[in-house]
Amino acid sequence: MEHVFEIIFDFIVSGAVEGVFERKVPVVIRIIFAAILLTIYLGFSGLLIAAGIRENEKALLILGIIIFLFFGGAAIYKFLEYRRKDSKE
Repeated sequence: MEHVFEIIFDFIVSGAVEGVFERKVPVVIRIIFAAILLTIYLGFSGLLIAAGIRENEKALLILGIIIFLFFGGAAIYKFLEYRRKDSKE
């Protein structure tokens, strides 16, 4: 059962990552893909932060914060890159 879940999850994430930046995909679908990715990564980092607080484990807390900040920085960078590309066209 774990393998099936892993394959399905990998399919969803890889499809969403490719679909977000593909110009041929309609904007509404790209927004849905971005929302899926945002939910997954924020949920994962939130789970690590919550587990770190609940278990009083500083390593989990720090790891959750680092993942949260990294994803936020990557999302902002990609958004600004996308905006620069649109302004040049």
